[in-house]
Amino acid sequence: MEMLDALRPLYERQPLPEYGILEWMQLRFWALESLGRTAEATELMRARSQAMPWSVSDQVQFARRLREGNRTEEALTLLR
Repeated sequence: MEMLDALRPLYERQPLPEYGILEWMQLRFWALESLGRTAEATELMRARSQAMPWSVSDQVQFARRLREGNRTEEALTLLR
């Protein structure tokens, strides 16, 4: 995680920084998941889905995550 955090500035300096940071968020999400830090991963997924409201796959992925965490009403609200 420390190395990934150290690389964040490189992602922020991409030609389209808003997409660079979204890519970094995805990499961090996978790292958190692999470490079993699901609460942090879920919150990062929330931030990513809010940053990309046009991305149906991100919205569905986050809604699925909410449903798996027994947060069904929140998931349905997101998808409406």
